[in-house]
Amino acid sequence: MSFCFFFQNIHPPATKAARAVQAVRNTNIPILLLHGEDDRFVPCDMSREIFDACTGEKTRITFPGAGHGLSYIVDTETYSEAVSLFVDQCLRKNMSAVCNRP
Repeated sequence: MSFCFFFQNIHPPATKAARAVQAVRNTNIPILLLHGEDDRFVPCDMSREIFDACTGEKTRITFPGAGHGLSYIVDTETYSEAVSLFVDQCLRKNMSAVCNRP
């Protein structure tokens, strides 16, 4: 058994966060992070790490009282508005780039 395999099984969130941090450092696409503050599976600090490492456009919203995958249920209005705004901004930016091509 390799150490890497062993480490991933013992500390999977840490290795996944490290991969995510590296991935956002190497991309310039817009990123939206929505995270429940009471998430017991993926600590909220991980999305902060990813947000801080991101070199492109980024948005991070946390949801007090929301566990893992429950942000939408805890605050449907804020969640929906955040996703709609993010998608609208991405589409507008993309259309602007397409329309301004020579």
